[in-house]
Amino acid sequence: MHRSRYPTLLLCTALALSAQAQDTTSQKTLLGERVTREEFGAFQSHLARLTSPTGESDPPDAMSKVSRWYQPAQYMRGHGLEPASRAQLQKALARTRELVMRNAYEQLQLEASFAPLLNLEGVTPEVRILSLKDGQGRPVSFTPRPSSPIEGGRLLSSLVLAQDTGTKGFPTWSGSAEVVLSVPSGHARVRFDAKDAGQTKSGFTLLAWGARVQLRYTPVPGQDITFLAHADNGLALAPIKTSRLPLAEWELARKVSTMKWEDVPEQVDAPEEEGPVVLTWDYSAPPARLDVFVPGKPVKYTVKMKLVPAAEDSHPEPPDETAVAPRWCGLDAPALTQALRVEASRARGDAFGTPVLFVQLPACDEGAFSEVQFNDVKFLTAAGEALSEVQLREEGFQHASFSVPVSFGPAQSTSSTDASFRRLARVRGDVQVRWPRVRVVELTPVASRSEGVRATFAGKKLTLEQDMAMGAKLLASVGGTPDWLRENPLVTDAEGRILLGERGRTTEGKTSTKQEYLFDVPPVRVRLLYASEVLHVTVPFDVTFPPPPELRDSIH
Repeated sequence: MHRSRYPTLLLCTALALSAQAQDTTSQKTLLGERVTREEFGAFQSHLARLTSPTGESDPPDAMSKVSRWYQPAQYMRGHGLEPASRAQLQKALARTRELVMRNAYEQLQLEASFAPLLNLEGVTPEVRILSLKDGQGRPVSFTPRPSSPIEGGRLLSSLVLAQDTGTKGFPTWSGSAEVVLSVPSGHARVRFDAKDAGQTKSGFTLLAWGARVQLRYTPVPGQDITFLAHADNGLALAPIKTSRLPLAEWELARKVSTMKWEDVPEQVDAPEEEGPVVLTWDYSAPPARLDVFVPGKPVKYTVKMKLVPAAEDSHPEPPDETAVAPRWCGLDAPALTQALRVEASRARGDAFGTPVLFVQLPACDEGAFSEVQFNDVKFLTAAGEALSEVQLREEGFQHASFSVPVSFGPAQSTSSTDASFRRLARVRGDVQVRWPRVRVVELTPVASRSEGVRATFAGKKLTLEQDMAMGAKLLASVGGTPDWLRENPLVTDAEGRILLGERGRTTEGKTSTKQEYLFDVPPVRVRLLYASEVLHVTVPFDVTFPPPPELRDSIH
């Protein structure tokens, strides 16, 4: 993302704009920035880009256009993107029954892990210690301290112990507590899409819709509103960048962006006033819809917990990851061929502006097990001259975008900034994709057998026996994928949490193989992914890279 030379637009003090002022100076203070006459044009472009409904000034600004070159749409999945229902919240809270105590000199640190739900994020818990006793059953004196807001499901609090408290027998301490959480009773959903541009719903006004979405509303103190955009494939869409401006400042920035230097006073500060704000999100492509979740009145939940001492050398574990349901599409060869495409773009970061390809796969989790190969590739200059000293560098499957980035480098051990390499403007050839159709097998203690595979659940041990033919079809992911997709077999406990155990004994037979897995808690379900069929699809491509941007600022 482009880092503006004018990052402090939001931090200004109050003063009204006077259009009648006459200027004789060469430098002015505009919206918190010292701007010279020579810089004024660039500053106005910045303001126009910041407030425009499209993200581009007139004529279109190069940086706002290339901001969508860097990568295809990035998707978000998992728990915690949308507020959980009241029933889901109660079930999640019931899973946490231990408040871990850590001996930290003259105080105790208290920790607990909740499910990373959006409902709990930022909530400040009230920790009430009901009892605290040492190993001899004697009460321990303490002074409670305020708790920190919950982040990522992690509760942190502390107790200050009396100075004469001995902690020699700390591992035998015990006690009980209750955690009071003030959580919204529910969330009202307000939905927008393209046809709602200019409309107001429940106090939210949609100002612009497209690759840039703008929304105006008046914040309510203590009310945390969630905004979540979705793509047309139903997945949550991550923005490239976001901004938040008070409406008065946003309108003032728009006004300054159209004024002449001579008409602008020597100092223009944004008014200090609370009220409506304008939210802006920039995306790689227009979303299909935007959901606004407005929290209701808070309701108090009380969670009873047991105080448990932690070992001195132990470290807090992150909340257990819960398995997410994969998105299987079951495409056939024609549908896969139609969905595949190769897009030309430009790199960001240290290699900003250099050419890069994206092999865009369907938004399906089968892509995590697919293979991409290029054939008969030709590297050409803008004039059509062939470049023989360029080679492809595939960067692996990217699960967030369902794509495979491909960068370029010199075939010889020379710098990628050589003039010959920099002349690359066009690439053509064929991309071949090996795409599996997935067969999902789930086994439990009740249903422990399926065709070619059997499971034995014995306490904390799981034994899988696979026929040789089935074992050969077991899928292995490529590139970066989350645990709930990469782990194959995937083992979960009774709460659906992913168990990452250790491999035990392997027994090779004439027609099958047995593999033992050992876990800290009893597994209750195992999922295995097999290839029922493998599709081979070849798609020709001929793409031209966008011209490199003139601006070379760092992209973040």
